[in-house]
Amino acid sequence: MSRSSIFLGKLIASFLAFAIAIGVYAAITIADGAIYFGPSVPYQLGESFVFAIFFILPILGISFFISSMFKNSSFSILLTAILLFGLNYITPLITSLSNSEPWYVPSYDAGIIANVLSPSGYPPHVVVLAGISSYHATIPEGLAIMFAYFMVTTILGIILFEKDDFN
Repeated sequence: MSRSSIFLGKLIASFLAFAIAIGVYAAITIADGAIYFGPSVPYQLGESFVFAIFFILPILGISFFISSMFKNSSFSILLTAILLFGLNYITPLITSLSNSEPWYVPSYDAGIIANVLSPSGYPPHVVVLAGISSYHATIPEGLAIMFAYFMVTTILGIILFEKDDFN
């Protein structure tokens, strides 16, 4: 069995685990909404669910890429957590103050998950309040960024995982 098949097997298993968790969460949300508001479910909830499933891919790609870089799994878990939970949300705050679009940050494209649920409709690409710009990825742009992150980080992760020096 090749090392890349082990890598891809772990990636697929992780994706399925995340997808099941998001599916259970969506089912509970729909059931709760049906109890309080009746059985009608807005189609935007389905869109949001599909986008959340797509967002799993770049997160897994980044996580597996970082994991492939280091022998010590504790260090790779720590670095992944810092990158995904820390810098991923701090960087857009800093870029909004500089009025630049943070297209290179995974949380920027993740905005499409919540933006489709907005009661006032999908927000415009750029919103300026008090001189500070807020950027919202369009749906095609968000999906393209997610796909690009997934492809680049997964390919790099497989390349690193194939090398004996890193594992």
